[in-house]
Amino acid sequence: MSNMAPGFRPPDYQGWPPSVNQQDGARGQGYRVIKARKNVMIWAADAGEEGPVVCKLYHHRGPVSWAREHWFRFRVQREYDALAHLHERGVPCSPPLYWSKGRASQYGQRFELLVTRELPGVVPLRSWLQETENDEAMPCLRRACRLIRQMHEAGVHHGAMYLRNILIDTREPSAEAPLYLIDMPKAVVLSKSLVGSRLARIDLLDFCRRPLQRLGEVGLDDLLQAYGLTHRDDRARLIAAAARYRTNRHVRDWNRFQGTLMEFMGRADR
Repeated sequence: MSNMAPGFRPPDYQGWPPSVNQQDGARGQGYRVIKARKNVMIWAADAGEEGPVVCKLYHHRGPVSWAREHWFRFRVQREYDALAHLHERGVPCSPPLYWSKGRASQYGQRFELLVTRELPGVVPLRSWLQETENDEAMPCLRRACRLIRQMHEAGVHHGAMYLRNILIDTREPSAEAPLYLIDMPKAVVLSKSLVGSRLARIDLLDFCRRPLQRLGEVGLDDLLQAYGLTHRDDRARLIAAAARYRTNRHVRDWNRFQGTLMEFMGRADR
């Protein structure tokens, strides 16, 4: 059934690292490893006619996690659907090409793969902000909030809306530099706007923690106005919630469960 899903392609293994046992920055024929962790590896490659791409591979060492992902949709399938939904509606994001799954011992027995088009000249917004003064950062953060608003209006809940999951194009002046959404394996896609919903609030809480630490309540109030929260009391409640908000595995799992349930209920209404 998954093989007939939109965006699926069988794996071709061309331009792949020889195994998941790689180090960050490792290079080989046709690939460059960006990130290698316990259960995920990301690399850049040249896909021929499709041009430069970024590949993200999750590997499963046991049948239980594989069965769970297969039952609830693979993470890469969920991410592909969300990115394709946003891309079709003109919301800046990493353009998805296809997703895949398969079995191979060198990739942890069972694996799932997402391939997106590589965006030139970009770095995570979090990294860029670490080297930027507040006067230069504020216009960019306001645009980031407007980008999140666009995503919510398109009916998408990110599920991990952190500064590291927004890319900024460093080739342009910061006041005009394009921003892109990435890394959405926990995304939820609904057929209606999420603005004002519980899912939108979860995204905003995830996003707001670091700006609150850096800019304080006044600065975060400015950003929430850029997002589109027009009522002062609504902004004050969200700022207070962001000050108390702490994430851990249980919170993330609960948020993901809520998103999956609401996605199911939203689809049932279609």
